[in-house]
Amino acid sequence: MAMENSIDVIIKREPQEQEEQEVNFNSSYTEIDDNIKPLNVKREEEINSFLNEQKFHIKEECDYFGLQIKQESDWNDVDQTHSPPSSSIVASTDIIQTTVKSDYSHQMLSKDTNMWKDENPEHSNYTMNCDEQEQFKHSEKVPQIFKQASKCLRKIIENGSNIKETVYSQRKHINLRAMYALVSKTVQNYSQINDIIARAELLVKETRFDPWLARILVTQLLWSDNGLNGQCRPIEIIKSYQSKLERYAGSNMSVQARVYKPRYVRVNTFALTVDEAIDGFTNEGWEFVEHAGDDYSTFVEQTTSLHSGQFMLDLHIKELLIFSDKAELYNHETFKCKSIFLQDKASCIPVHLLNPTPGTVVLNMCAAPGLKTIFLAERLQNKGTVYAVERDENRYHTLTSLINETGATCIKPIHKDVLKVSAEECPNVEYILINPICSGSGIIDRINVDQVNTVNHDRLTKLIRFQTLLLEHALSQFPQAKRVVYSTSSIHWQENEYVVRNALKKMTDFKLISPDAALNHTFVNICPNQCFKAIQKKCVYTVPKRDLTNAIFVAVFERKREVDASATSTGTRGWLSRHRTYKRNSKEMSRETDQDYQRDFQEDFVETTKSRRKEY
Repeated sequence: MAMENSIDVIIKREPQEQEEQEVNFNSSYTEIDDNIKPLNVKREEEINSFLNEQKFHIKEECDYFGLQIKQESDWNDVDQTHSPPSSSIVASTDIIQTTVKSDYSHQMLSKDTNMWKDENPEHSNYTMNCDEQEQFKHSEKVPQIFKQASKCLRKIIENGSNIKETVYSQRKHINLRAMYALVSKTVQNYSQINDIIARAELLVKETRFDPWLARILVTQLLWSDNGLNGQCRPIEIIKSYQSKLERYAGSNMSVQARVYKPRYVRVNTFALTVDEAIDGFTNEGWEFVEHAGDDYSTFVEQTTSLHSGQFMLDLHIKELLIFSDKAELYNHETFKCKSIFLQDKASCIPVHLLNPTPGTVVLNMCAAPGLKTIFLAERLQNKGTVYAVERDENRYHTLTSLINETGATCIKPIHKDVLKVSAEECPNVEYILINPICSGSGIIDRINVDQVNTVNHDRLTKLIRFQTLLLEHALSQFPQAKRVVYSTSSIHWQENEYVVRNALKKMTDFKLISPDAALNHTFVNICPNQCFKAIQKKCVYTVPKRDLTNAIFVAVFERKREVDASATSTGTRGWLSRHRTYKRNSKEMSRETDQDYQRDFQEDFVETTKSRRKEY
């Protein structure tokens, strides 16, 4: 039975970037009056018959456009069990009604008869019956914080995205801090939440429930002090399982040990001197605490015991103030006007160890978002040049915006792939800072993240390859560079010592230097593993529980005074030259490193032999 007439349904979906996206599709399943009038009995039999034949085709079309249709037994109901998107088709024996849900009230078809009459003045005398009014009743909308949090959670889990960047990119949501806390808590307890949901059979029985939204709502129910409040359909479903969820969570709930980290505040010396910053906070009622001594363990103990109204200077970095973790400085006027920065100590250490002198030229190879870049300019006292390279367009705009707000005049931002940046484009570079993209496994926010930070070997391999290319590019392409600092926020040796060792084998005109002098010989450096001992004793490792910062690895390279040019050859025949260089420098390596190198040398030799055989 062919139906020639059709209706044009306009589906208004949730606005993206404050603009509506409208999708039109034609449904030829029935002939219907455009003014939505009741149908006679004869026509309803015809329509119902055709609907039974075409309902699967309708479902396929609706799935394509993101619509949700309930099972045949619940054909007359409309709900929001799936939060995204908020659209549904309603069909009944009395009326075929296309209902469009939207997050904006002026886009909704209301159950209010008067509003319907205002939208259809030609039918001002029409009166809805009870059944028709019931169909216009929609459940309360899912709160935006839960909807956006579920989208962020999916992106973090499936793509390995950074938690903070993912959440704070949702700029149209007002309470980003609350959403960040909710997403972080969900990620930290991810497998535990999955186990609770599985044991309660929530997703087994509620087959159309968005699993990402379910995880967010379960987190809010079980871990939030405020509980789960609301009247929307998804929240009501979660509440109906509350007793089961709490029962299964009772035996499975784990309390993770919290790593104490104070609030670090770096003074922008373009705006304030450190003494002026100390005086300003003191005048506001803060208590400045003097160091009890130069001993590192005493300093750490003193930092841990800071009260909410106290602050002190860092033992190593003169521009860094330390407050209690309870200090709220986001709304402080000095923070708003960029006179201070909330920057972790671990993030400041690489710049401190590079320590460029005023009047020199510095290259920051991974410059965004910009706090390290600004710190470099401060150390130069705006005398000299800082080339700040960033490839990503959004991060580049963030970098330039920060530069313009801080008073730094010696920074030259470059929007380009850093591997394509040469000494001709950035002449006379003497100091290079490399803080490449890494796994971020040392950041406290991610240390206890469940399942997300399990080692992904494919991703780790790609990171190592890029990090190695970046370090070798810095050591080989800038002939006037005399000091290069390589750092990561990773706890994986593959991204740290392994990359450094490989660079030292190829770039023999550089050596590692000890950071002890730059840290006033007070920093206690404990190697996290027993491999690469010759390298580890000259690198910096921060451990969150011991040093009260994020974990960081830093290696400082310095150019040798005499360079053997023959030792820098590379390519298929370069293995022999590297082996000879290794023999001359073997005294600097421990037995473990020697064995590692010999193994790599044998593998290199085999691969070179195979390539030569192929050539012939």
